[in-house]
Amino acid sequence: MIVEDNTDLQDFLLHSLGERYKITSAGDGNEAWELISKQAPDLILSDVMMPGMDGFRLCEKIKSTFETAHIPVILLTSLSQKTKQLEGLGLGADDYMTKPV
Repeated sequence: MIVEDNTDLQDFLLHSLGERYKITSAGDGNEAWELISKQAPDLILSDVMMPGMDGFRLCEKIKSTFETAHIPVILLTSLSQKTKQLEGLGLGADDYMTKPV
């Protein structure tokens, strides 16, 4: 699953990965959580800075819910400060990648 509010980046990721993987997408954390609750994805690639529920809160919710805690979460963001990376990893993210990818 790709969670990204920037439609250009979301389209790029869908196009780049869509030939090899079955991908669902969401524009923010709230939309993503609804989709995750219905059908758990194998991996979540999420932006951090989004309207509504941001990527940090989404990651925290995923990792603190028994039914979804096993899903790997990779946070993708332009926030490259070490404190932000540590915050994301502290919330349970499996990896933290900075943009541009």
